[in-house]
Amino acid sequence: LGLPDPDDVSINNIVMQEVAFSGDRVPVRVHLQSEGYEQRTARLSVLLNNRRVSSRVVRFEGGLQFEEVDFRVDIYEKGAAQIDVVIEPFDDEVSITNNRITRSIRVVNEKVNVLYIEGNARWEFRYLRAILKRDPRINATFIASNVGPEVARNSPEHIERFPSKREEAFMYDLVILGDVDAAFFNDEELGLLEELIRDRGASLLMLCGPMHSPGSYKGTPVQTMLPVRFDPDEKWAEVSESVYPVLTPEGRSSLVMTLENEDDLNDRIWSRMAPMDQLPPLLAAKPGATVLAVLSDSTERDQSYPLVAWQRYGTGKCMSIASDRLWRLRYKTGDKYHWRVWSQCIQFMTLSRLMGEHKRIRLEADRSSYFVGSQGRLYAHVLDDDFEPVVQSGFDVVVSGLDGAAASQQIKLQPDRSQPGLYEGYFTPPRPGRYRMEANENDRKVSSITEFQVSDIRQELTETDMRLENLKRIADLTGGATLGVRELPKLALLVNGESLTTTVRSERPLWDHWLVILLLVGLLGAEWILRRRHDLP
Repeated sequence: LGLPDPDDVSINNIVMQEVAFSGDRVPVRVHLQSEGYEQRTARLSVLLNNRRVSSRVVRFEGGLQFEEVDFRVDIYEKGAAQIDVVIEPFDDEVSITNNRITRSIRVVNEKVNVLYIEGNARWEFRYLRAILKRDPRINATFIASNVGPEVARNSPEHIERFPSKREEAFMYDLVILGDVDAAFFNDEELGLLEELIRDRGASLLMLCGPMHSPGSYKGTPVQTMLPVRFDPDEKWAEVSESVYPVLTPEGRSSLVMTLENEDDLNDRIWSRMAPMDQLPPLLAAKPGATVLAVLSDSTERDQSYPLVAWQRYGTGKCMSIASDRLWRLRYKTGDKYHWRVWSQCIQFMTLSRLMGEHKRIRLEADRSSYFVGSQGRLYAHVLDDDFEPVVQSGFDVVVSGLDGAAASQQIKLQPDRSQPGLYEGYFTPPRPGRYRMEANENDRKVSSITEFQVSDIRQELTETDMRLENLKRIADLTGGATLGVRELPKLALLVNGESLTTTVRSERPLWDHWLVILLLVGLLGAEWILRRRHDLP
C-alpha cells in the first residue's frame, strides 16, 4: 500500500562551497523536488547558525528543478558554522522532514598573503595581477625579476627580492612562481622557500613559462617540491589546436576545477583553453601526487600529461599548472571563469594554513556531515618539534558536542602501521548537532581542531514516494508477490488454504512447576499417615 507520487515538496541536495571568508557572498544551488503543487509558491530560506540571512520566493514546476540563492557570511569568528536551507512547507504535505537540509561551512577571517614572482610580462601575468590586486581577501606582493630595483622603490606592492629574513619570508601563505630563472635566487633564498612550504604550512604554485620554468630549476629544492617530473634538457613542445584540458575523476570532485556544477557545461568551459600553443616537457606526475587535469590526446601518449597536479610537501602543498593560457577562459564571459579558477585555486592552496592545519598535529574527519548512528572515521597526523612523524602506541582526542549536543567523549586513536605518524579511530554520534574534535589538553596548543555536523534524518520521511521496484525485488527474493490496491482480491487465491501443523518443543525446569511441590507434599503426608497407622518409628 502506498502512493507512487504523494503530494510533497523536498530538498534533495544543495551544492555549496565548503569554505568562505568573512564578508563573502556564498552562492547555493538547491535541488528541489515537488509533486502536486505545480504553479504554487513557497519561500526558500538560508539560515546561518539558526538565523535567517537570505530568502526568496520560488514557484514549483513539478518534478526536479534547480534554484539559486545566495547569502552573506556576516560572522567574523574563524571556525565552522551551520547552514540550513529550508523550503516553507504546505499544510497537507506527506512529510515536512525533507523540507530542510543542513550543512557546515568553514569561515576564514584572515586575509591571504600572496607573493607573486614573475619574470615575463605575459598575458596570464597581467590578468592574474589584476585579480590579486582587486580581491579584498588578498594581500598581494609582487617581485618582477626582469626589471630593475627602481620598481620596488617606487611601488609599495613590490619588493626587490625574496625576503632574506625568516620572519618576513614566513608571513606568506602562498608563493606563485612564474617564468623566473632559478639563477634569480641564491641558495639561502631557495632554502627559506623550502622551509616555508615544508615546515610552516604555506603553499607553492608554479605557473610554467617557456623561458625558465620549470627547466631551470633542475637540482634545486623547487624540483623536489614540484608534483611533476620534467626533462630540463628538452624544449617546450607545440601542441595541436584541437587539444584541450580533460578533467580526471579527482579533478571533477576538486573545488579548483569546478567552474560550473553541471559536468557537461564544466567540460565545455575547460575546452575553451584550446589552443594552448606549447607546453613544457613534463614526463609524469610523481608518486603520491594528485592529477586534476590531463590533455584530450592522452590516448595517443605513452603516459597521461599532468596538465594540473598537486601534492603535499611536509605540512604545505605544491601545485603545477603547465599552461599559461588560463586567460582563454575569458572568451565571451569576461573574468567570470578566469577569476573563479584562480580564486578557488588560491582558496584550496591556503585554506589549511589559514585554518591552523599547518600545526604539528593535524586532526581530520573523513566527512563534514554524518547521520545519527553512522560511524565517522577520525584521523590525527602527529609530528614532533622537528616535524618528524611521532610513533607511539596511540593518540587521544576529545570529541564534544557544541550547543549541548552531547557530552565530551575521549577516543583513543590507533596507529596506522603503513604510515608513521598517522592515527585513526571511529566515533558514532549519539544525537544530532555540531561536534568538535580536539587534541588532549597537553597537545592542544600545537594542534588544529575540526568540526562536523550530525543530522537525524529517517530515509522513509526523506523519500516519501513508494519504491515499487524495491518491493518487487523483495517479493522475488522471498518467493512472494506484489499487489496493488486494486489487486487485493487476488490475495485470497495466493494464500495457501491447507492446514499446516507445526511442533514446537520447549524445555522447562520441573522445580518451577506447582505440581512438583504438590507431589512432594502429598508423598511426605502419605508417609506420615502410614507411620502413625502402623506405629512405625
